[in-house]
Amino acid sequence: YGTSDRGVSPRTAKPFGRAVYQGKASYFLPPWQTMPLIASAVIALRTLYAVIPIWVSWYLVAIITWDLGNNFWTEMPEWRYLLLLVVVYLWVHMMHTVARFIADVALKWLVIGRRKPGLYPWDRSSYCLRWKMLEMVCSDTLKDLRLLGGSAFLPFYYNVVGAKIGRRVCLYPTGADPPMVEPDLVVIEDLACINFAHIICHTNTLGSFALNTIVVKSGATLSTESRVMGGVVIGEDAVLLEHTLAMVGDQVEPETIWQGWPVHTIARVDEVNSGDHSHHHAPASAPANPLYSPRGRVEDVDATRSGPDAASAASLAGLRGGGGNDVSNYHSSYGMV
Repeated sequence: YGTSDRGVSPRTAKPFGRAVYQGKASYFLPPWQTMPLIASAVIALRTLYAVIPIWVSWYLVAIITWDLGNNFWTEMPEWRYLLLLVVVYLWVHMMHTVARFIADVALKWLVIGRRKPGLYPWDRSSYCLRWKMLEMVCSDTLKDLRLLGGSAFLPFYYNVVGAKIGRRVCLYPTGADPPMVEPDLVVIEDLACINFAHIICHTNTLGSFALNTIVVKSGATLSTESRVMGGVVIGEDAVLLEHTLAMVGDQVEPETIWQGWPVHTIARVDEVNSGDHSHHHAPASAPANPLYSPRGRVEDVDATRSGPDAASAASLAGLRGGGGNDVSNYHSSYGMV
């Protein structure tokens, strides 16, 4: 950040550099030298909290055997002691997990509050610091959310922390990495299906942090490894196929099927359902390939071909047939309909 000895004008520090390294944040920010120590302390406390069920279970078993069995636990048969310990541990661990979920939800609202779209640069807003600290404290809960994938409990949890998720939404049936980072800014309407997709409401350019909303309309589907960025609206019954990127501000039209990175429309849902592709035309820049032909004959693409064209052909063919006759089969395979 200094002036070059060759006469070149000094570099302008970005918001992150001004806040962390130059100490110009408009709020209290711990010196960067202490941040590894703070992180280590948080990890140690998390580890201590994680082993609480084991300690509590041992003490409870000792109390149960002494008060109810009138016998010290060391005098019990080993199989009976171990069986009792496992049963007690399962109950204690369940209550411990529920307590952690409740505590993390409370921390979210206390530390972050409700997120709103806007700019949050490191040097002028404490949001990034609060977000990273909360993420560090609550990382175990984020891991446990994978066990709730595809169930009604996961939308319930995200609604509690600020999301707006409708009825009969199939959310992360095969997991997510990462799951929704800013649920306050996400709206998912009824009957949508979100597979192993990335819903990211923030953009970060060298410390210039921005938040924006994401809306997934009714009946839309986000396939595995698709990615949706802030400001995107996914139209009703639209489909993002595997490895598809919807860039900041993209508007996915209703009942269209998107594929690729950069993205393009390869078909409409009603054409897939009816098998009629006579009105579908390829974009001008599309390569010569049966996948983009006016007839939309995706089944003519060489099945042995590798790359995105073969992947999109296989995905579209799967929507047309193979596992069913229309896009609704993607939902029904996860118990949506």
